Amino acid sequence: RAAAQLPDVARPPVMLSPLSSLSRVMKIGLSSDRLSQIELTTLTKWTIRPRLMAVPGVANVAVWGQRDRQLQVQIDPARLLAHGVTLDQVIASATAATSVAGGAFIDGPNQRLNVTHSPAIRSIEDLGQVVVAHVDGASLTLGQVARVVEGSPPPIGDAIINDVPGILLIVEKQPWGNTLQVTREIEAVLASLTPALEGVSVDPTIFRPATYIENALSNLNTALLIGCVLVVLVLSLFLYDWRAASETPHLHPKPVGE
Repeated sequence: RAAAQLPDVARPPVMLSPLSSLSRVMKIGLSSDRLSQIELTTLTKWTIRPRLMAVPGVANVAVWGQRDRQLQVQIDPARLLAHGVTLDQVIASATAATSVAGGAFIDGPNQRLNVTHSPAIRSIEDLGQVVVAHVDGASLTLGQVARVVEGSPPPIGDAIINDVPGILLIVEKQPWGNTLQVTREIEAVLASLTPALEGVSVDPTIFRPATYIENALSNLNTALLIGCVLVVLVLSLFLYDWRAASETPHLHPKPVGE
């Protein structure tokens, strides 16, 4: 019921995979002094997140601080009134120019060829040349009646990575996922993506529960080793005689009647 009332930019609701009670297995920070926040978001959505979602045991990768690229038509009521153009005309023209119709296919004798529609609007310059109305024989474009800019939707939150704005990826695992195994596979994926992340700083140590598990196992192994050494020292000090410690005394039963 709610999907029909959402704005056009909102995606329809989806069912997430089952999450563990301790679902957050890693937080990864992305920052860059070369890429803008919009470019970093595009790289995250189309390159990084799909690879992380393909890791076995990963249920979801939430993105914080994203700035989705939008071509925006910012209405100026005074300019609309001066040109005699209504808001509905602007919305209809922008929608028609940016809508992509469904494709089809062509059947050949040996294969089927898909038909792909390439959008004509790729930049704010293209969108600004879209005709809104014809007044006194002249064509009015979106660029004449409104401001056409490249921007992003109003942000819900921000992510600060190492004191600079960036992107925060929160990786959540499935209930049956092993924290150590999932973490190591995620780190392997990030290492394989290094050539595609030129100019991007990746910090996978912001939140890493696997570190606690690894430290706990290391401390347990050290404690067991120290305990074994202490047992040997105590036995050697108290018994002092290795033969007495290693030999088993022989019991001789008394004869009946004695």
